[in-house]
Amino acid sequence: LALGLAALFFSSAGAFFLVLCRLPGVSLCSGGGFATLLVYHVDFAVLVWFLAMAGVYLSSTGPAGRLEWPALLLAWIGAFALLLAPAQGPAPPILANYFPVLANPLFLGGMAAMGLGALLLVVNRLLQGADALGVVVAALAMLCALVVFVLTGAPLVGSPQTPEAMEKLFWAGGHLLQHAHVLLLASLWLWLQGRENPEFTSPGWLQWLFMLALLPSLAGIFLTGAPPEEYTRLMRWTSWWVVPGVAWVLARQWRASGLGEPFGWLSLLLLLLGLGMGVVVREQTLLVPAHYHGAVGAVTLGYMGLTRRLFVEWQVAAPGSRLDRWQPLLFAAGVVLLVVGLAVAGFSGLPRKTPGMDHPWEGAAALGMVLAAIGGLISAASSLWFVVRAVPLWWRVQHKGNLGLFAMTALGIAAIAAVLEGWPTATPPPAVVPPPRQTELERRFQQGVIMLHAKQYEHALTSFHWVLKQAPKMAEAHVNLGFALLGLNRVKAAEDFFRGAIELRPFQANAYYGLAQTLEVRGELREALGAMRTFIHLTRSDDPFLPRARAALWEWESRLKGAPQQTPQGPPRETPADKPHGSG
Repeated sequence: LALGLAALFFSSAGAFFLVLCRLPGVSLCSGGGFATLLVYHVDFAVLVWFLAMAGVYLSSTGPAGRLEWPALLLAWIGAFALLLAPAQGPAPPILANYFPVLANPLFLGGMAAMGLGALLLVVNRLLQGADALGVVVAALAMLCALVVFVLTGAPLVGSPQTPEAMEKLFWAGGHLLQHAHVLLLASLWLWLQGRENPEFTSPGWLQWLFMLALLPSLAGIFLTGAPPEEYTRLMRWTSWWVVPGVAWVLARQWRASGLGEPFGWLSLLLLLLGLGMGVVVREQTLLVPAHYHGAVGAVTLGYMGLTRRLFVEWQVAAPGSRLDRWQPLLFAAGVVLLVVGLAVAGFSGLPRKTPGMDHPWEGAAALGMVLAAIGGLISAASSLWFVVRAVPLWWRVQHKGNLGLFAMTALGIAAIAAVLEGWPTATPPPAVVPPPRQTELERRFQQGVIMLHAKQYEHALTSFHWVLKQAPKMAEAHVNLGFALLGLNRVKAAEDFFRGAIELRPFQANAYYGLAQTLEVRGELREALGAMRTFIHLTRSDDPFLPRARAALWEWESRLKGAPQQTPQGPPRETPADKPHGSG
């Protein structure tokens, strides 16, 4: 519970800054700052907060077991690793679907520790049994998602941390984990209702419906390695099976005995809103975050209700407090405004994962983002209010001896940070060129750039080959040599040099631009989309190649959908001489 409250605090604080970054004229989070902040906001919300509170719920629905403490320890280790990852050195953000990451071994190791902790927690619940079948089904669904993460991640061990690799790692398992969270939430609604009204019992047919809802998770394991759209189609038509049945049972109960605490029915309404938005998603616009903010808000509100119910049962809070009744209402109202605003902006064509300064503001788009900003601020403020109210209650449950534990934790974090501060950087040092030859190296490099612009690709190859003999770790030379090879239609060799540049310097933006172009030539449009999106996220907001990159995204997405190819408004498609070459 302490880990969950801390994660909710960090995520809600990050939401404030993201709302500001979305406003027009605000350059607070330009370039990589916006993407990095988005990584931490999303991961602390849907990874740390969700898994920590799933642990609270699973631990409350059956007898304890020996695996609970190792699971908790791994969860804390993973959360600390996420926080301390930037101390290892600069790492580019990769905005993969479901779980954006920093391309950093410590960050990915922290995510792996969280996943292993979740695995131990689920196995412990299945071994010890649970009070309700819905809890067992939800635990099995989470187990299926973790199995798919292992199956898709095992072939990627040791490979470069590229956008394509991260997309493959999180796509399939992310869809199944989303389904598991829906099942956990549905069983949590029933659990909360049973705590409020001990006479309440679930009908037998609802148990069968929970078992039927496990089939998509089992099918997801057999779909491992299938095209990405298969998982999207699976979740679109199967992830909500159990929701109408649970909603019908709860509606009858609420009609007979009153609504009671607002957490449960407000959470249900938010989930229905999120699922409705998911039906209309067709493109990578703000409709996508409109869909998942509704669903994430529903799960968050459900876990807030769980926390509130536990405080009442632990006799540190009184049921029915007027102040605590306003908090979930404000949170739900903020999420509704946020979702509606994002949906209006999404229907206007605004792209996702970009700050406000990166797109025009006019008409419905501006109205939508203003609504989203107001809703985001309200929901983030009410989340922080919940944490501020919850921490003193949590503290009353603890023993004074835990002061020593907190002191040891603080000292441990300080010690780890000090060690990482002095640790050799993970980024290889730049090649050192002897002073007498430095001028010649620069001259040959600039000569190669001039040859590229003149489309004299053979001469450019000669220049950059000479440069790489003197400075084999110069990422810019690898990139420009790749552009020269691309001009000669030697696509495979060009791709190797682009990937080599990314291995040398993962945040070399123009390497992703060139990689996207080679992948397009080879017909791998989905991978090309991921590489080009990474270029957009890494490059400066005033980069003259941003319009061309976005025009390419528009064209490739249209081709993937089978739409008639039209020339998008903007600059024409460039030749290799017009690529964003490195400056050396």
